[in-house]
Amino acid sequence: LCPLGDSPDSTYLSPGHFLVGGPLLSSLEYDLTQEPDNHLSRWQHVQQAVQLFWNRWSANYLHTLMERQKWTTPQPPFKVGDVVIMLRHKFRPMDWPLGRIIELHMGSDGIARSATVKTPHGVFKRPTAKLSPLPPQEFE
Repeated sequence: LCPLGDSPDSTYLSPGHFLVGGPLLSSLEYDLTQEPDNHLSRWQHVQQAVQLFWNRWSANYLHTLMERQKWTTPQPPFKVGDVVIMLRHKFRPMDWPLGRIIELHMGSDGIARSATVKTPHGVFKRPTAKLSPLPPQEFE
């Protein structure tokens, strides 16, 4: 949800840190959200809670970060250095990489249409519609 340091290469604090004490690095194997509670072991209960958390987080919270008033209200533009989530609709939300914008690519109208994003796995160019900004951080 926020960077752990000022360095562009720093790691990020994510919901996984609160659930399991560290980042969630591997994908879940089975969808346990539809399984009756009395059929689950203790480990499966934890996995079910993680899956339910990600389902709710991606369905509710993530969408509040992406404003839908594109043509009626001016949106604050992306800036170099912003921390973003790269949305990938074919992947689970826990597999969406966090990255930092290192370059913006403007359209002919002067509005940023795509951005180059640096993640721990490389540098990618993505359209701004596929990027979700994290809330701005205010450090004292």
